[in-house]
Amino acid sequence: MRKPLRYFIPILGLFLISTTINSDRGKYFEIAKNIEIYTNLYKELNTYYVDDLDPATTMRVGVDAMLTNLDPYTNYISESEIEGYRFLTEGRYQGIGAQFDVINGKVTLTERVTDAPAAKA
Repeated sequence: MRKPLRYFIPILGLFLISTTINSDRGKYFEIAKNIEIYTNLYKELNTYYVDDLDPATTMRVGVDAMLTNLDPYTNYISESEIEGYRFLTEGRYQGIGAQFDVINGKVTLTERVTDAPAAKA
């Protein structure tokens, strides 16, 4: 009785792994196909659209449109927005602790954060 069981368990394991891989393969094929469609559409628009497209804006609009189909709490935060997001949500600030503005064509320090590197310098 032990000999057939010794062969049955590995065969069952291989069967379960192969069915899992095959079901994921269909999902990944669908994702790859849709990414290819999205890429081809963007290339066509970039080539033949009457006005020049800003790649960052066009992609951001596409990402935002994709996320509107999900729950209202799923958002995309770009790399340029992440510092402000962390400051608002976690109170973490990364920077020198100073705010700059251009005044009369010159970059001017307008504010300092207490106990920040800019204030200590």
